[in-house]
Amino acid sequence: MSKYKGKFNKNGNKKNSLQFQRQTYSEPNSNSNSNSNLNSNSNSNYNHVKNAEPVQVLRPEDKNNVLQCLNKLYSANFEVEFPLSPPLLLLSILNTDFGVTPILHKIVDTYLEEQSHVWSKNPRLANGTGSQQKLSYANTIRDVFTRSAVLFSLDVEAWEMNTKLITEIGIAIYDPFAKGEARNNIRDANIVNLGGVSIMPTIKQIHIRIKETVKLINGQYVPNHVDNFNGGTTLVLSRYEAAVFVQALIDHFFVYTTASENGDALVEENVQQQLKKTYLVGHDVGGDVKWLKNLGISLPQNHLRLDTAQMMKIQHGKDNVGLARSLQLLDIPHNFLHNAGNDAYYTLLLAFKLCDPYIRLLKRLDVALVEELSPEEIEDKKKAAKERREAKESRRQLHKEQVEKVANEIQNMTEEEKAQYAKLKKQEEEKLARERKMEKKFKLIEKRKELQRKIRTCNDATLMEIQSAIEATSFLFGAENNQNQVTESIFVDSDLMEPE
Repeated sequence: MSKYKGKFNKNGNKKNSLQFQRQTYSEPNSNSNSNSNLNSNSNSNYNHVKNAEPVQVLRPEDKNNVLQCLNKLYSANFEVEFPLSPPLLLLSILNTDFGVTPILHKIVDTYLEEQSHVWSKNPRLANGTGSQQKLSYANTIRDVFTRSAVLFSLDVEAWEMNTKLITEIGIAIYDPFAKGEARNNIRDANIVNLGGVSIMPTIKQIHIRIKETVKLINGQYVPNHVDNFNGGTTLVLSRYEAAVFVQALIDHFFVYTTASENGDALVEENVQQQLKKTYLVGHDVGGDVKWLKNLGISLPQNHLRLDTAQMMKIQHGKDNVGLARSLQLLDIPHNFLHNAGNDAYYTLLLAFKLCDPYIRLLKRLDVALVEELSPEEIEDKKKAAKERREAKESRRQLHKEQVEKVANEIQNMTEEEKAQYAKLKKQEEEKLARERKMEKKFKLIEKRKELQRKIRTCNDATLMEIQSAIEATSFLFGAENNQNQVTESIFVDSDLMEPE
């Protein structure tokens, strides 16, 4: 593993796409998972990469080795070793089911009861399939507000020239349980878990760039913020190792499996694990799941989802409210979107607010701003659409008659007149083609200027090349004093380094 600090311009763009103080990235070869050879000017050569990467098949032994490493490190990373002084003892008692939790449930119950008349007037919640939707939203709000679920936020970014090529994966994890068993034995243990009642949630942020596509930089159609991760260090992993790492995280938080000494997957029987819920959070998360499948990553069939885009539609109806607009509407400061790590983090903050009864009341999130059409309005809309179709057909018929008239006139022309007409027609077509070309060029220039205005002086994320998913796990979930370098002390079991 090698650590590099990238060189940036003042506007946040990297010089020459990716320039390091010491360059070690090698071009993908025939043995690589990538099916393309890319040079440093890859944006001008995107035609060399036409198809998506083939769907990967992850080796179970690789996933289980990473999962075993993660299980060793994760809980220890959230332990706080303090003597149970009276304030901490009080806080730990409040963090049990007979303390704060009933109060939070009571708040949700009161909110749902008081808002029942508002929900009944919202066509997205009141009738038909909306009744099931209403129950789903109510359960989601309860689980999140009462700190009863893990939130696993996900975002995937692709190359703007070929959206089948994945360039970034962003993950943000909120785990109110952390050391789950410590909640039940808090008065008998010397470990305090403060995750469930912290006034500021502890969120684990992860940003991964795919090594095979690391030189594919956006910036023509979407802002280039790949280097502006707000959460710290960006990890560069190969396509396969990134998939193994993400799959291990999903298995840890959704499937609750561990790896035995011989590498077989074992389902946890711990009661606390069985009670734990995990939501996959995303803004229009279905698209991200499709990208994961192409990497060979799978999710449990009946996993819970919290789609913030769908929750925004409770208020805005069918209107698609993007992530940036959603953050603005809920007063969440944000910067450098279109970076997968940042998008996952801000989507998680958005989920917190969308599931907070007080915020829902303050922002009137249960009120349908876009009302559904009445039967009379629907009939008027159909009538207007019919009139538009008839008018379009009339224009088409008139155009056809004009074309036929011109064709008849051309037939009656002399050869000299036909030649002159053809010359004038060609000149007119060339003029229109030049005008379209210039118009397209000016639009592209304006688009680039708009993107540049969005790029401000920004924090520069440190890039770190990671050779394996196990190293990524140890770096991200190891003890805080080992965050600056990956130590060899965690590799106690030789089978973690070299699986059989």
